[in-house]
Amino acid sequence: MDWNDLRVFLAVARQGSALGAAAELAVNQTTVGRRLDALDLSANMLMPALAEFRALYPEITVELIITDRFLDIAAGEADIAMRGTDTLEDSDLVARKLAQFEFAICCSRAYAARRGVPTKPEDLKDHILIGGEQELTNLPILKWMFAQAPDAEVRCRSNSLGNLIMAVRSGLGVGPAPLLMLVDHPELTLCFTPDPPMLGGSWLVTRQDMKNTPRVRAFIDFFVPYFEGELRKATAAYEAQQRGA
Repeated sequence: MDWNDLRVFLAVARQGSALGAAAELAVNQTTVGRRLDALDLSANMLMPALAEFRALYPEITVELIITDRFLDIAAGEADIAMRGTDTLEDSDLVARKLAQFEFAICCSRAYAARRGVPTKPEDLKDHILIGGEQELTNLPILKWMFAQAPDAEVRCRSNSLGNLIMAVRSGLGVGPAPLLMLVDHPELTLCFTPDPPMLGGSWLVTRQDMKNTPRVRAFIDFFVPYFEGELRKATAAYEAQQRGA
């Protein structure tokens, strides 16, 4: 991850808005917005929540690590991790599920204007796909997509889900994105949803001996209902958008 992206994220968390962050960093608001777009999905979700959490618990210092690698919580690499996966491997860690969401195959409006829109799995072989690298190649939705079109052209790969989705939004090709992202990103076009649905999820994970530590307990008790509420709002907005379509 680019340090400048993280610097912008922390400034927004401190100031509570992109405008405040721009003033703190002496850059324009467009630059702040562009840097936020470069962040991983989890970071984008965390930004407003972190600002609220700091207001409630100013005595707790949050050290944020943004990575697609699974940190070794058992070894003490972090007190808490937010993990993006539908299921977790068996372990001695304690986990709380934050959200479950459905993936869709999407492209940008610009890509659709140039190449058309694949409307079913069989169409993918005739399109440019966005691929994963390293651990991201194991993401179920990516494995499914490439199973439908193993010989499709690939011009861009990323080891970050956030950057992969940014490549889709930027018109570089066809790839997966959470279905609910279509609400806030009008540049995205829905191609189709896999059948049966391909699901993703977000979890908070910590160690057994840490779960009742005051700072960890405060973090979990705040973030679980916060994210549940955000998911309900996003789902309602998507359903309202579909009814109006």
